[in-house]
Amino acid sequence: MKRLRAPLLWVLLGLSAVARSGRAQTTVNPDISAIPRFLMQTNDGELLPEGKRRFSRPDFMFDELELVVGANLNPYARADVILTVPGPDLESAKLGIEEVYGTILRGLPLDLNLRVGKYRVDYGKINMVHPHAWPFISQPLAQERFFGKMV
Repeated sequence: MKRLRAPLLWVLLGLSAVARSGRAQTTVNPDISAIPRFLMQTNDGELLPEGKRRFSRPDFMFDELELVVGANLNPYARADVILTVPGPDLESAKLGIEEVYGTILRGLPLDLNLRVGKYRVDYGKINMVHPHAWPFISQPLAQERFFGKMV
């Protein structure tokens, strides 16, 4: 009985080493994530005749849901799809395409990469970042007036 345990132990250790290497079905399974964005709003309150203010209760509302799916197509190429569902109604909201692109990572001459599709251009500081990753709540007014509202 002890003779059977030693080879079985070596086989299990070998399988765990292969599983830890990170190569088990990583090319088949896509990376999927859902990123919700919530906002809490309130007003300054209405001014009462006595000179006091009555503040409203804060509104906690759903602003947007971002669905991200990305996968390696082969060792040389990768595809990413970023979809958005604007709020506050999920039932009546339409699914929008925020980014869809394919990237060739290796295999081109001179170590070049190629990206094709619809994606955020590396222009400015906040154009590259999605609204849920901003360090502030709303878009700066100057950028909103010049480029339009980002969603």
